[in-house]
Amino acid sequence: MALDAGRRARLKAFLLDAALAAAILAISLLHYVTAPEASQFHDIYRRLYYIPIILAAFAHGTRGGVAASLLVTLLYIPHAFFAGGHGGMHHDPASGAQKALEIVLYNTVGLLTGLLVDRERAERDLHLLTAHKLAEALQEMARLEAELIRQERLLLLGQMASGLAHEIRNPLGSIKGAAEIVLSGMDPADRRREFAEILVKESARLEAFLNTFLEYAGPRPYRMDTTDLGAIASECGALLRAEAGSPAVSVSVEVEKDLPEVEADTERLRQVFQNIMQNAAQAMKDGGTLSVRVRAAGGDVKVEFADTGPGIPAESLRHVFEPFYSTKDGGTGLGLAIARRIVEDHGGRIEASNRPEGGAKIAITVPRGQ
Repeated sequence: MALDAGRRARLKAFLLDAALAAAILAISLLHYVTAPEASQFHDIYRRLYYIPIILAAFAHGTRGGVAASLLVTLLYIPHAFFAGGHGGMHHDPASGAQKALEIVLYNTVGLLTGLLVDRERAERDLHLLTAHKLAEALQEMARLEAELIRQERLLLLGQMASGLAHEIRNPLGSIKGAAEIVLSGMDPADRRREFAEILVKESARLEAFLNTFLEYAGPRPYRMDTTDLGAIASECGALLRAEAGSPAVSVSVEVEKDLPEVEADTERLRQVFQNIMQNAAQAMKDGGTLSVRVRAAGGDVKVEFADTGPGIPAESLRHVFEPFYSTKDGGTGLGLAIARRIVEDHGGRIEASNRPEGGAKIAITVPRGQ
């Protein structure tokens, strides 16, 4: 459709130029075939030349106006100064000074009209560009406002929930300890031992969740140092290979040569990498490949995790980094939320997408150290 529109626009411009050229030729022909005695007609023909000159300037700006005025000049000069009464070709009966002035005016009108049209178009383009930039600025302002509101809500929720979690963790520790004492003193043949084991197991699971939540909501001191992200990715890949429950899950790590170092908390970023790689391995229940690539990206370092699993549901892509949102059965929904917070605390960004060939992709960008 865009190609057809372009062709139509070019055809329309060509037809307009052809019509203007034909009009100039027709006026010139009328000049040449009209007898000198009909001076009033020659006066009209000289004025008619201004119409195609002005229209050409409107259509093509200075280039069009000057081109039309030059064509008029070339066609009019022989009739004005050299044509005789022989062969049916007549000359313009006006005085030489009048005809010379007319030629000057043709070119002046063509030039000035074209300049005015070009100036108007430049101002229009500037206004359109300004409007476009203003619209982009308003969109960015709206996005920042929404992000600020989200951060304020999360901060308030985190403060409230953090206090609640602290209050829960202390009695929960007592319950877990008491359950372990009761379990240790029970006869292995006692039927109630199964329930005691469940109590200990679920207490431990709830305690682990509270610890994870407090890590997300609580204060987060960082120990910044010069860090090699390629080395971290390689170490996490080796660890995942050793821990992988299925040999069908293979891990490959590609690190670009001469990779710049970054200023970061090594342990925090190792935590992020391990979480993402474990999520990918868990998503590939029937086996697959996790490919990790670490490369320079301008002034930043980019780490890309790509798996061959089922990918992320389209409706979940916008929410995977939100706290308590999980697509895994039994997941807390805090792993990627913590990863996002750590990456953003480093001044970086984390993005999730689906690969065209299948599988999910997580990309982390960390700014280079100063």
